Amino acid sequence: MSLIKSKKLNEKLIVIESDDWGSERIPNIKTREDLRSFGINIDSNPHLKYDTLERLEDLEIFETAIKDIYEKYGKKIKITTNFNVVNPDYDKIAASGYTNYFYQPFKENYFQRDKNHAVWMKIQEMIKNQIFQPQYHGREHVNVNLWLSELRDGNPFYQKAFESGCFAIDSPVKNKNQKNVLASLEYNSVEDQNFIKGSIIDGLNIFEDIFDFRSKTIVPTRHVWHTDQESIFKEGGITHIQTSLKQIHPTSDGYKYIYHNTGERNRFTDMRYLVRNIYFEPSYSEDIDWVSKSYNKIRYLLYMNIPVIISMHRINFAGGLDSQNIQRNVSLFKDLISKIIINYPEVEFISSDQLSSKLN
Repeated sequence: MSLIKSKKLNEKLIVIESDDWGSERIPNIKTREDLRSFGINIDSNPHLKYDTLERLEDLEIFETAIKDIYEKYGKKIKITTNFNVVNPDYDKIAASGYTNYFYQPFKENYFQRDKNHAVWMKIQEMIKNQIFQPQYHGREHVNVNLWLSELRDGNPFYQKAFESGCFAIDSPVKNKNQKNVLASLEYNSVEDQNFIKGSIIDGLNIFEDIFDFRSKTIVPTRHVWHTDQESIFKEGGITHIQTSLKQIHPTSDGYKYIYHNTGERNRFTDMRYLVRNIYFEPSYSEDIDWVSKSYNKIRYLLYMNIPVIISMHRINFAGGLDSQNIQRNVSLFKDLISKIIINYPEVEFISSDQLSSKLN
């Protein structure tokens, strides 16, 4: 039904949306193995196996692939890189006894790890060359108050991860009405609601300070948000929400699923939606023929003149925990893009904010 209702455009357009840039998931291999030895399930979640802060080598591998495509087909590829603009400052949080939250801009994490600014300089270069187009994923990729509550309550798994400079693990939480520590916009109290409102505005301002422009789109972490937060997005300059087919809307009785379609306008909040209709996530499974599966659906979408919106998380471009991960995935990515261009030479690759302008 979402595809039928999606707005149709005369151009053949492809948007590639990539979440989690800037967010430090698993800092390094030692941290991952320490978590494993403590009994935290690593192997069932690809993000815990592969996802880590982008490195200079990763950016160079991907940049080379993009240049190869351009040299072969004369076609520019643009990636919407959705950034979380801060990461927790673990030392300051620990010093407060887990009672106060402190953060640092993601650029500082690059420097702390590498002792140089090479990654940030390369990202700026890729933005200038129109390979990357940053948009807003959230201030941090953690539900701050839920996370701090688990730490204060002595959750041994979160405490162990915290000691290793990590928050993003799969572990039960005590709050039965709020289970996902990575869903940063979820709240269950007025106090949390106000905190999150402040974090949205603060995060959008930090985004502008870092990139020198306002983000036009947002993709709420884990696609979890309260519809009443859309007025806050609008206040911060957001016009469109990147989302999966289903918005996960928290209620007092659990989660409610709200279905959206690309180009849809919410008449109450005036927000519009960009709905992902292709999932090209080869890091999630090596048992799937991602190229054929994705291409077959892309053919149908282009035939219907529906903008193709591909989800391809940062994990697919991360090699810090497994150098083969990015090599394998970039090769598959090149295969898919080449197949599209060969069969649809008129296709254009644009960013989410560019698509939002076409849908107004």
